[in-house]
Amino acid sequence: MATRKQIREAVKSRISSAFTAVYSSWRSQVDPRDFPCAMVYFEGGQPEGVHGNYETEALITIEIWEQDASSLDDALDLLGNQTKALIEQDDTLAGVIDGMVLNNFDYDRDPDSFAGALTLTFNVTYHDED
Repeated sequence: MATRKQIREAVKSRISSAFTAVYSSWRSQVDPRDFPCAMVYFEGGQPEGVHGNYETEALITIEIWEQDASSLDDALDLLGNQTKALIEQDDTLAGVIDGMVLNNFDYDRDPDSFAGALTLTFNVTYHDED
């Protein structure tokens, strides 16, 4: 059984080698000196069960930020591929969850700052302690 905090921290630990900084929550501001960075947070979930024994299907997001004026999309793709590969090495996060599978991705670019984000959304299955 796991809490959402434990899962966010496990994802953070699993992907940290690919980034300058990884945050286990969403942030409204990030210092560009921390690029490339990632934020790990839940979008939502649906627990099913009774009496404190819940199997939960949830969406967890890894939002990757980078700044590269020459080829932003290539830089984001490289980080996204590294992140996905790190997750796939152990999609149970050392037994914290039952599994984690890529569900969706989305790009967001800021032309004023030459920064952008690649958001990877994963389906996560786990026994909920929250």
